[in-house]
Amino acid sequence: MKSFSLVTCAVLLLLSLEVRSQSISGVINNYYEVTGIDHCNNSITLTFTPAGLAIGDHVMLVQMRGVDAEADNTVTYGSILNLAKSGNYELFTVQDIVFNVVTLNEVIGRAYEVLGRVQLVRIPEYGDVTIAGTVTGDAWDGAKGGIIAMISTGTITFNADIDATGIGFRGADVILNTPCVTGVGGPGANGYVTTIPEDKGAKKGEGISENGDDFCSRGAPANGGGGGNDRQTGGGGGSNNVAGGNGGQLLYPPAGICGGSYPGIGGWSLTYDNAQNKIWMGGGGGAGSSNIGTGTAGGNGGGIVLIIANDIQGNNFFVRSNGETVAAVASDDGAGGGGGAGTILMQVASVASPLNVQLKGGIGGNVDNSFDGINCVGPGGGGSGGILWMDAAGIPGAIVLDAAGGTPGVTVGEAAVSPCFNSSNSATSGSSGGFLGGLVLPQPTEIYIPLTIDMIPDDAVVCQGNELYMEAVATGTGDLGYHWNDELNSNTPTLTTIPSTDYTYQCIVTDDLGCSLIGFVVVDVVDTVAITAFPDTTLVIGSDVQLHTNMDVPTDYTYSWSPVYNMDDPSSPDPTVWPYETTTYCVTVSHPSGCNSTDCITILVAAEVAFPNAFTPNEDGINDLFRIPPVANLCEDVTYFKVFNRWGEAVYDYFETSDSPGWDGTDGNGIAQEIGTYLYVVKMVCDGIPETYSGAVHLLR
Repeated sequence: MKSFSLVTCAVLLLLSLEVRSQSISGVINNYYEVTGIDHCNNSITLTFTPAGLAIGDHVMLVQMRGVDAEADNTVTYGSILNLAKSGNYELFTVQDIVFNVVTLNEVIGRAYEVLGRVQLVRIPEYGDVTIAGTVTGDAWDGAKGGIIAMISTGTITFNADIDATGIGFRGADVILNTPCVTGVGGPGANGYVTTIPEDKGAKKGEGISENGDDFCSRGAPANGGGGGNDRQTGGGGGSNNVAGGNGGQLLYPPAGICGGSYPGIGGWSLTYDNAQNKIWMGGGGGAGSSNIGTGTAGGNGGGIVLIIANDIQGNNFFVRSNGETVAAVASDDGAGGGGGAGTILMQVASVASPLNVQLKGGIGGNVDNSFDGINCVGPGGGGSGGILWMDAAGIPGAIVLDAAGGTPGVTVGEAAVSPCFNSSNSATSGSSGGFLGGLVLPQPTEIYIPLTIDMIPDDAVVCQGNELYMEAVATGTGDLGYHWNDELNSNTPTLTTIPSTDYTYQCIVTDDLGCSLIGFVVVDVVDTVAITAFPDTTLVIGSDVQLHTNMDVPTDYTYSWSPVYNMDDPSSPDPTVWPYETTTYCVTVSHPSGCNSTDCITILVAAEVAFPNAFTPNEDGINDLFRIPPVANLCEDVTYFKVFNRWGEAVYDYFETSDSPGWDGTDGNGIAQEIGTYLYVVKMVCDGIPETYSGAVHLLR
């Protein structure tokens, strides 16, 4: 938590330095090629660690290319079948950066296909800011660039222009075509798509369709202009929301040489609407067909400009994203088509003074022929105008929009009487662009929370038959779902169960992004600890006995006997005891898991009763009776007591003599018995144990 606070403070400090009033010029954005998008971790993988990017920065994630376009060699070549994920974009803030992986703070909501098509653009945020010198952007290089974007929480004051002219999709470069020579004339190559080795036409301009890359001939690859077909026709103009213009034909070829009736076709129009909310750069113009190496390349398209501001003071300056005009003149070869204008997005509360917005198509390339009226090569087609897209329903009064399509090139350097003088050779202008209101910038608001899971406990040892409580402590984006692999397929964060055997419990946690993590609890069920102590036995007071249990003696069990008096080792499974009285001994055996069991035994202690071996019944008050010694503390009941003479006749019965304290030496009739040896038998209950005592006693007088 402390480290987060320090990072936050650092971010706020950096932001405070940037958002204060300042002047800007030049390139204000940073561009990073995206090589991977991990939706579950809400992260972007870049080619390198992003220099210039910090936690808390605003960024745009945008897919520049990648549509499903017609690829067959027909008139519909390059037409868009499915825009797919091309043009998808969203605005985020940076949550974290680890080497070349950038985690975004808001949840990525749209789908993207990477592979050289997606880039991440850092967007600076200012308070009040002045455009002190021309603000531009890095030109598109096939993987990144082509975008100017800025945020102002205050006022943007224009003292210079913002200019994205020509930083969009690239115009086609020039390749040489071997001239078509038929011997009888002819219209020239007429295909829509060919490869460079086929040598049938000029290269196509770059656009959102990748199936035009390094291909040739007149078919337009989506919003890129088609290349002029051999012989020496003009390239088609790039396009954006409207179509680009077609290139010019070759007119008046010399006798016996192929003509050039199939110039490059202007780029197809792209669909902009608030529902799909996609944005693109202007398409590059197709190159002119070149037989002698003096043809011209197509113009680059205009880039994308994004302005978010509270207020704009335009001061009659410009925001431009024009298609590039083909400035070079083709000499005796076809000319390139102009670039299509780009896209300008504006979310602005107010525009307080005039601001000019230019989204003009690039002008097609001009041509110059060596001989007037002979072999009049084809000029380039004009690029289309672009689109101004604002959150306002209509164009604010202080904004002056110019989205005119670019005009085609013409033939220059000819005499006025030449049939080719100032002719476009049927090349056409690009269509004019326009305005679209109701812009809602895709700025996700759901905050990304990393998906984590911590199992409590992560492993457990449980006694057989006991309950186990488990909990999946999880974090994640949105509502979390839980799925356990218990018998009930429980779907709560907690699970209470009685495991019957060793088992690995799993809990799958799923967040709103559809991403999952699995937590594990490894459970070891300890078999029931059931101890039996033995023996239950009887011993005579003063003797000892060894106690035992039914348990083996593994080192992970402990024993505890109680009571511990007159016991040699209370922690032994087999202690020796010598109790002086009947005692119940209990033993508890414990497993390190906490499982335990207790059993008890009772050792009955019998007293050793000492009977006299002689008595003198002479009425002197000393030793006159033969009786049971005092045993009140040992024996609680007499059940039998008789004395027998040498003929086995009972001369005394304890229970036939009322209140008799013992034998007085007479028989039952009161007759004194003679001196001699007599036998006795005594039965008593001592400490609950029936005991029998017998022996001889001598009668003396």
